[in-house]
Amino acid sequence: MVTLFILFWIFYALPAILLKIPYIQQKVAQVTTEDLSGRLGVPVRIDKVNIQWPNRLVLDGLYLEDQDGSVLFEANHVAAGLELLPLWKKKFVFTTIRLFGFSVNLKKETPQSSLNLQFVIDAFSSQDTTKKQLDVDLRFNSILIRRGNFSYHVLSEGETPKKFNPHHVDVKNLSVNISLKAFNKDSLNAHIKKMSLEESSGFILNKLSLNVVANKDSAYIRDFEIRLPHTNLNIGGVTMGTSRIDSLQNLLNDAPVNLNIAPSRISLQDLSAFVPAFVNFKDTIELSAEASGFINDINLKHLTLNYSDKMLFVGQISLKGITRPEEAYMFGQVNRMYITNEGLTGLVNNFNKEPIRLPDPVTRLGTIHFTGEISGFFDNLVAYGKVSSAIGSLQTDMIFGSNKEKNTATYLSGTISSSQIELGELLQNDSLFRIARFDISIDAHRPVGGDFSGHINALV
Repeated sequence: MVTLFILFWIFYALPAILLKIPYIQQKVAQVTTEDLSGRLGVPVRIDKVNIQWPNRLVLDGLYLEDQDGSVLFEANHVAAGLELLPLWKKKFVFTTIRLFGFSVNLKKETPQSSLNLQFVIDAFSSQDTTKKQLDVDLRFNSILIRRGNFSYHVLSEGETPKKFNPHHVDVKNLSVNISLKAFNKDSLNAHIKKMSLEESSGFILNKLSLNVVANKDSAYIRDFEIRLPHTNLNIGGVTMGTSRIDSLQNLLNDAPVNLNIAPSRISLQDLSAFVPAFVNFKDTIELSAEASGFINDINLKHLTLNYSDKMLFVGQISLKGITRPEEAYMFGQVNRMYITNEGLTGLVNNFNKEPIRLPDPVTRLGTIHFTGEISGFFDNLVAYGKVSSAIGSLQTDMIFGSNKEKNTATYLSGTISSSQIELGELLQNDSLFRIARFDISIDAHRPVGGDFSGHINALV
């Protein structure tokens, strides 16, 4: 017992006490800095090293350059607390990990090039090429990240201001609070209490929180919440099959998913960094649904969309390729849908920078009801089905959308037909027609900042 007490003082207590002395702190920081600089071949700096009783290592003022002389990593404060007794059972239990006031700057010349971090990885990699299977249990009671900045740039790729670009990611004000209860080769148990960030494209994440429990075959996520400036998305529960997952591509395309979207409030403007067409969509839409399939091929069942009392959509939608929003394809079966004059005006104006006034004949349609199908890309949708209005019913087969390359804010083309419609009421002219049937072909467009123009051919 006396021997253990002496060993404890020699190897643990005494160094901890000595590291309270400023001179010792400076010397340890100096020796560590010189060793790392020599190993990496680049400037490294650690201002202060300290051990806080009984088991916490604290580093202040960290700085590391890459091989081009640019800042690769810097941090005001890094701390780690480790429980000692579980080490005997190959369990690493960290009481806390803190990373405050830091910046990580990753870059590469081309998509095929190595990261500017690669020389650090190589310097600390084992020279033993024999593959070894790690069998280590990790646990982090608390991971705290504050005032973090992160950037990643592929220098050969062009930039896209105000639009998210995976080749040019610039995150500011990253804040994370995580509890990792279990992490090993067989299981994961984590609680993301809060994560927030801002990205240079304009995307702002106010809060992401969730609980996840996973093993080799499946994952279960509950209490999944995402808050953006005007969006609050709540997903009650998610189950995912993970037995075939060995890459991000597999996760997106081959992992079966089932989830329940609780009633949520969505503002499409919050997503304009990914879909620029949403930049003026300031109003919020209420959403609820059940979903199944795969992340990149998802079916939304029992989907309900409410645009205040101005619009209602009840049906189901299949979405393909949603991880690439501008290439995503949708197919929707509309069981019930209506939109009021006010709702139609609001939707049109939410896709335009300047206020748009609907033509008088359109306003005379009153509340419009629709059943049928809607399919296509977000900027090129086809509506096929039956439209009922205050003046009668129509059969539609229409394409509508926008085209940035041709500077077209809105275009509309297709056919509309009716076996009986109150045309006099629509045109406010009973001298020509009252009740009519017709087939109409429309090809119209409106340039950005301009008015509608085009051609209408009709057989009445």
